[in-house]
Amino acid sequence: MNNFSDLKTSSSTEQDMPIAQLTIYADQEGLIFFACDWEDNPIALSSIADIFYKLDRKDLISEILQDLRSQCVLENKEDTFEKMVTMINNNISAEGGSANQVDNVAVSPKNVTRL
Repeated sequence: MNNFSDLKTSSSTEQDMPIAQLTIYADQEGLIFFACDWEDNPIALSSIADIFYKLDRKDLISEILQDLRSQCVLENKEDTFEKMVTMINNNISAEGGSANQVDNVAVSPKNVTRL
């Protein structure tokens, strides 16, 4: 998998360290948090913008899941991966018709990046 944590723990040089990163994590109660960081230069700013663009408009999430699937196959954890995919699909299905009913907000928070 393409993890920044792998880069930090290896014997990498400063050039190998990420110039922009978005970290998403959950605590014991299932609350989701994120951390976002980038260097103070135009390339890093463009890179973090590209991360958000690809998450929202391209197939970065699918690419991440495919990479995760490959890693799970290597580690003989295919069942765990399939359970996760089932949970994702169940959450998507549970949204159902309520996905478009966001208390009559002018712009759904889900679509704010599409403005």
